[in-house]
Amino acid sequence: MIATTTTPAALPRIALLRHFAGLDDPRQSAKIMFPLPEIMLLVLAATIASSDDLVEVRDWGATGALNTSISCANICRTRTISRATTHWRTC
Repeated sequence: MIATTTTPAALPRIALLRHFAGLDDPRQSAKIMFPLPEIMLLVLAATIASSDDLVEVRDWGATGALNTSISCANICRTRTISRATTHWRTC
């Protein structure tokens, strides 16, 4: 579920999460632990912050720099990010 916080600082994050919500998620729905929009927001923010690969995305996310409704400590496993983004890396 996408957070609906309306503080001015949260508005860009909400807009991006809504945008990413339109993506098709190729993962098996029964195995999904983390919402794809949250993973994509993490990857985008970490990339803007100069992360060059998924290990750096994981490390950046683990710093807590991105305050999301999910725990970056849990999502920030390279395997989790890799599985969620595989479809877009092969297009």
